Amino acid sequence: AGVDYTIHCAALKHVEISEYNSFEAILTNIIGVQNIIESAIKNNVKKVLFTSSDKSVNPSSFMGTTKLLGEKLITAANNHKGNKQTIFSSVRFGNVLNSNGSIFKIFKNQMDKNLPLNITSKKMSRYFLSIEQAVELCFFSLREMIGGEIFIPKMQSFDILTLARVVGGKNYPINYTKPKIGEKFYEELITETEINRTSILKSHFVIIPELNKEMINDSKLLKKVYKKYFKYKKLNRILRSDLDKSSAGSLKQLLKDFKLI
Repeated sequence: AGVDYTIHCAALKHVEISEYNSFEAILTNIIGVQNIIESAIKNNVKKVLFTSSDKSVNPSSFMGTTKLLGEKLITAANNHKGNKQTIFSSVRFGNVLNSNGSIFKIFKNQMDKNLPLNITSKKMSRYFLSIEQAVELCFFSLREMIGGEIFIPKMQSFDILTLARVVGGKNYPINYTKPKIGEKFYEELITETEINRTSILKSHFVIIPELNKEMINDSKLLKKVYKKYFKYKKLNRILRSDLDKSSAGSLKQLLKDFKLI
């Protein structure tokens, strides 16, 4: 009781851990979300924001699948709540640089131990944002959300090999391993079916919930969502990390801007 806003961040977020602990991933990433929804409705929380992942888009891993189901639960909660005030939305992150378990921190730890940098494949590419950007996205979404939206920051994508070269230097040794079970060579931000429902804002994308006209006409909340985002330009293509890669120079500047190098 007495809680106005909830940002739900707790999850099993690592692909390999979730693949080998699938039951625990379900309990945490799916049942845990349902528990948050029911508790928020019961206690009249004003807004609930769920932190998802780009791995929820066309998921190939168990972790990504659980995050997708988490998104679906959060969107559906806006109908499940009945006449209660609580509204629910999601954010989709890429890789948060320098967070615990991030590839940037892993590289730094390997360098501190004079170990080669481990890369699963030269084909790997990912979207990146800073911790500050991730926090700002959550606050932005809490301010703007009406219910059912998925907020995505505009992020740059890079080859993991390029990141290794920028962090370690051109001649630092690299050890190639192999992709983990469920790991994709690239990440996606938006599915093909979401493109027509995705509005382009200045620094964010917003996916409007997919609902038929009958449901929209019966919901004042959904009318507000569509009215708010209808004026914005819509996305016209998929967003994939291997198709949108930035240069090594852009990565260096980004890391400088984030004060990581």
